[in-house]
Parts: sequence; structure tokens; C-alpha cells
Amino acid sequence: MDRAWGIPNPPYLVPKSIETLQAHDVVALEPGLYLPGVGGMRFERNYLITDRGHETLTRHQLALTPRAELPREVSASLSG
Repeated sequence: MDRAWGIPNPPYLVPKSIETLQAHDVVALEPGLYLPGVGGMRFERNYLITDRGHETLTRHQLALTPRAELPREVSASLSG
């Protein structure tokens, strides 16, 4: 993303795309989770395309914490 935040650069990975990823391309896959009245987030994973496939660049674990395990003040703020 070198033009502006939120505006992705090609290739665009969409169902009808005819783009082909090349070795040394870096792509970010960012599926989102949104809850009405609460907010949302994106789960981002970055990948380096290699001659043999891909390498995952994202090193942190992606996980959700069940509501029952959240600190009481956070859980209370979600209740309204």
C-alpha cells in the first residue's frame, strides 16, 4: 500500500481475478470480524510468495478470547 492507507495495490485477489502472484510478491490477507454495536477488527496475515509456494511472515498468534475469560471490566463494557 504505497498510495494511501486503505487503498490496496494490485494484484487484487478476488474471485474473478486473472492476476498471477510471482515469487517475491508480498500479500496481506485481512478477513474482518464486525459486531453491530460493538465494533470490529481485521485478522491480518502476511505472506511472501516463493518459488515453492509461500512463507508466512506473520509471527504472532491470532486468537479470540472467549467472553467468559475476559477481565470483568472488559466483559461489562461489552454488555452495554
